[in-house]
Amino acid sequence: ARSHPIGVTSYRVCQGPPSSRRPTVPSDLRRHRKGHNAVTHIVTWGRDHRRTVSNVHELDAVLDEIASTGTPTSVGIYPPDELDKDASPWDDPPTSALEIGVGHRDRSFAIWLGPDAAIATAPAAGPWPGGAQDIAFDYGGDPVFAGPDRARITPSAARDAARQYVRTGTRPTSVEWATE
Repeated sequence: ARSHPIGVTSYRVCQGPPSSRRPTVPSDLRRHRKGHNAVTHIVTWGRDHRRTVSNVHELDAVLDEIASTGTPTSVGIYPPDELDKDASPWDDPPTSALEIGVGHRDRSFAIWLGPDAAIATAPAAGPWPGGAQDIAFDYGGDPVFAGPDRARITPSAARDAARQYVRTGTRPTSVEWATE
């Protein structure tokens, strides 16, 4: 393995004749070195809907498409390894991911899945309206109800959190997180 100028091992060199000695660098890393975004995520919703996104423009296009149905929908945003055929949600340590609500005009939710699981809160959402019913978000064809305990943020705050997650791959800091 060769060291990167800042001290991290960046790739291994293949053994073989000189013509075949190419670094075994994953294609995402090669794209990154050419200036392309190397982080990809899988966006899932409804039954069997899945898209790969690699930047916030692609994410926004998918979220706009989902919102245009007029049905509040639960949307999962996962790193690609999480949805491999052999991956298990019970693998240790669990992979971090983000679940958001899309399609309601006033309220949404964001749930951080993984080792530091939490529910997003945002003071800008204000208190839950008195007498308001819980919101039914479509989750793979079944309703998941979100009320004052879960729908604690605005739709724009949920989208901002999703954008930040796609950009960084880490838990968004654009919202506050609560474990209760």
